[in-house]
Amino acid sequence: MKKNIFVVIMFVLLFKTILPYSVVLKREFKLKTASDSFIQLPSSFFITEDNLIFVFDVKAGNIKIFKITGEYITKFGRKGMGPNEFIFPAYGVYKKPFVTIMDFGKRRVFVYKRIGKTGLKAYKSILSLYLAEDIAAMEGGMLVAGYTKNKKGYEYNLYFQRYKDESKVYLLPWGFSYGDYKNKGFMKIFSDKISRLSLNAYCDYDGEEIYYVWDADLRIIKINKKTNKVKVFGHKTDNYKQPVLTPELIRAHREKGGKNWRDISRHYSHLRKIFSNKDLVGILIVGNYRANKISDIFIQLYKPSGEFIGEKLLKLTKVEDMFNELRFHFNKDKNLLYILETITDEEFEQSFKMFEYKITL
Repeated sequence: MKKNIFVVIMFVLLFKTILPYSVVLKREFKLKTASDSFIQLPSSFFITEDNLIFVFDVKAGNIKIFKITGEYITKFGRKGMGPNEFIFPAYGVYKKPFVTIMDFGKRRVFVYKRIGKTGLKAYKSILSLYLAEDIAAMEGGMLVAGYTKNKKGYEYNLYFQRYKDESKVYLLPWGFSYGDYKNKGFMKIFSDKISRLSLNAYCDYDGEEIYYVWDADLRIIKINKKTNKVKVFGHKTDNYKQPVLTPELIRAHREKGGKNWRDISRHYSHLRKIFSNKDLVGILIVGNYRANKISDIFIQLYKPSGEFIGEKLLKLTKVEDMFNELRFHFNKDKNLLYILETITDEEFEQSFKMFEYKITL
């Protein structure tokens, strides 16, 4: 009897270790637009709990709202400097009931309270002297990947901003963000290394666990918000091409226009997003650049402990310009990953297609 129980236990353990994960395309659909609802230049989007898609259009300076089936409903805001007007609404995130908008043009964070399905009521306007690289909506505030200083002059690259009193919880010292354990000062690191490789960084969270990654190094930093305990992990596969600060890249960075710098950088991999929940941590990586300016998207999955689960190519989803932000949304409750892709046809007409992937562990 004991022998049979032992065999069953070993079988279960073996089954768990070889049980494959999957990232499956469940469906795809186009956002249906007309002349008055056409998306000029989407920067980000999110999907609400009642299945509405909010798309942030930086060129039009507004938010366009769609059904989950792609039908257009309405829009909010317009280009301008007045109330409910935006110059460059780069990032938009949502945690019920607040919609948070990072406007690079006004250098402000606008917080709105969602009223009904499509209504937004102004709640808070927060000055943002330093431009964020990424934001994530949290309870009572936002997680920000971006440069800031505290009152003593210490520099940080990740912090939590409360909405109510606008106070900050500083999470990640500047130097540690880039693999330098001693903070040598913003301007020196910025000029010597960071600006020549990439300025992009990304963040997400699950409960008290905070995750951060810099675009130019597959090095995920996990911080516990309560204990400040830090763990670093990341798995560099054969598909990952580490950006390298070569003399050629340094010379190209000094040139006006940046064309040569972009041409060189295209042949490296670029991290574009990080996402997480209680079961996983995911990274989206853009790479395998081709002559037609199309690049592939790879997804890497980890357990929250840092254990590498695997990597897959998202075969049906591509990127036209790897230097544009990857527009995505992750449903933490259902393990659904959404990517909004720009499609350009032979007559240079653009349309926007949504891909929905189901992640199963």
